[in-house]
Amino acid sequence: MTKVFNISVYLAFTKTVFLSKMVYKFDYLMGILNTCIQLFIACLIWKTLYGAQEIFNGISFSMVVTTIMISQGLANAYTINDQMVSKKVHDGTIAYTLLLPINFRGQMFAETLGEILFRLISNFLPTIILFSFVIDILPPDSFVSFLFFIVSAVLGFLVLWMISSIVQFFAFWMISVWSLSTIKNVFITVLSGAVLPLWFMPDSILKWIEYTPFSSIYFVPSRIYLGDIAPADVGEFFIKQSLWIIALYLISHVMWLKGKKRIVIQGG
Repeated sequence: MTKVFNISVYLAFTKTVFLSKMVYKFDYLMGILNTCIQLFIACLIWKTLYGAQEIFNGISFSMVVTTIMISQGLANAYTINDQMVSKKVHDGTIAYTLLLPINFRGQMFAETLGEILFRLISNFLPTIILFSFVIDILPPDSFVSFLFFIVSAVLGFLVLWMISSIVQFFAFWMISVWSLSTIKNVFITVLSGAVLPLWFMPDSILKWIEYTPFSSIYFVPSRIYLGDIAPADVGEFFIKQSLWIIALYLISHVMWLKGKKRIVIQGG
């Protein structure tokens, strides 16, 4: 069946998910509280490590706190359900989905985007506002840096989504992708700078991380926000993020094409 591309259809999926999340007000209030607690604990740990020092190895405590806030805030907002495809494969609804005149991966992305937008508005922004009253959070280095930060954060999300789609498409070859998803989350948490800013990584490990897509997700946007990457050099990092998006998309596309051929629906 020929798939029809109509952006209004995919925007409808995004809108539906966004509105459905708004119904559960208590849930997103708990989400804000959860993020605040995580950030508060992280700030206490780093304050203890810094002690009376304000600067360590050229990195100020305020830079660390701001990076942690941005990274963990985005990490909580960029929550992607790695079990989406697995569930559809196991219950057989993937067959029905493939019969629809829309692109399945486009639907996946649209639904994820709806949830991400909701989390950014209901979780990320309120958390930043609340923490700005109690923690010394640094403002953007400049208005240009802030604009570049937004672009880089979007590219970082696309990198993350492509990695997640690869994990999800393993459902065509695995009974469960839970273990693979867990491993993926550990790598991203440690190597993206979400918990430990990559400034403090040993040089030998940092050089290896630079050859992976992980730093492009959270750490690069944070560095741009702080002005640690000069506006004149931002283009190089945008290109790197974009190349990772293309490379990961091609891998997921091949997996999707091969995975569809393996679908065997038994019973109802």
